[in-house]
Amino acid sequence: MQKALAILGSALLLSSPVHAQPDSPLQGAWVGHYVAPTGVQVKAEFTVTGAEGTWHSFVPQTQKHPNPCLEQPHSVAITEPTAGQFQLVIQASKTLSGCQDAHATVKLTDPGTLQGKFSDGREVVLKRK
Repeated sequence: MQKALAILGSALLLSSPVHAQPDSPLQGAWVGHYVAPTGVQVKAEFTVTGAEGTWHSFVPQTQKHPNPCLEQPHSVAITEPTAGQFQLVIQASKTLSGCQDAHATVKLTDPGTLQGKFSDGREVVLKRK
């Protein structure tokens, strides 16, 4: 029984998502734009250090009632379910009560460009700083 549990535990460890590692191609600072669900173009900064990511959005000052969930830096969980494609979970719910997490799938289209989509289909493009 103990052998079976040890084998099962090993299998679970091997099948868990791979997190961004220090030698990950995502390492560094990225900047770009995307369109918020309200239709407003938003600047985004994405930084990856080690296995940690941070996402910060900047809404234009012309907005009368900016969304407080967008104006905060959020931690990002990063997994690589397939080689070269990354899943990002922008953890807004951990930053501010009532905020929704955002999910995006991105891939490197060249060493300086990340391109992908949020789960609702909105596109995002980020360039290495």
